[in-house]
Amino acid sequence: MEKIRAFIALEMPEPIRRNLADICERLKRELSDVPLRWVPIQNMHLTLKFLGDVRPDQVEKITLVIGRLCSHYSPFEISVDKLGVFPNKQRARVLWVGIDSQISLNKLVDAFEMDLSELGFAGESRSYSPHLTLARVRGHARPVDLQKINELVSSTSIPRSASALANKIVLFRSELNPSGSVYNALSKFVLT
Repeated sequence: MEKIRAFIALEMPEPIRRNLADICERLKRELSDVPLRWVPIQNMHLTLKFLGDVRPDQVEKITLVIGRLCSHYSPFEISVDKLGVFPNKQRARVLWVGIDSQISLNKLVDAFEMDLSELGFAGESRSYSPHLTLARVRGHARPVDLQKINELVSSTSIPRSASALANKIVLFRSELNPSGSVYNALSKFVLT
């Protein structure tokens, strides 16, 4: 039985996507000489729970959990806030933008962790850090590249975006290709 790589994510509302497009265009100009692979705006999502390799017979159980949780949570406001890098400034590999939300997002993530653990999915050992990946460093970054990224992160303030109502949860299948990941929605849900 072939497994699929899957994760649960919050779909970005259109006003947030437009804001992200503006942010990325500005950053691309400033980092044009740094070897970065930019995430296409249409691929940006807020991962709520990475499931990893899932057997096809588990997908139905997962969708039932998602559907049940979505019927207990209301849509909530989110906005874009700050720039950052992972894992740290000395070894920046990922450029990200933070997502600010009310307490509802963390409660929803905690509920997914608890309910999916009953299906055998391991809980996260790290605390949840809501962010969207903007770009990944290609290959090994030169010290000058890391310095440029860090200077930009330190000196750039992201204007707080107008908040937007987030209400769509998606169960995605992720396929790794040489050109990057391809995401296909397996199921979509609406917070009610």
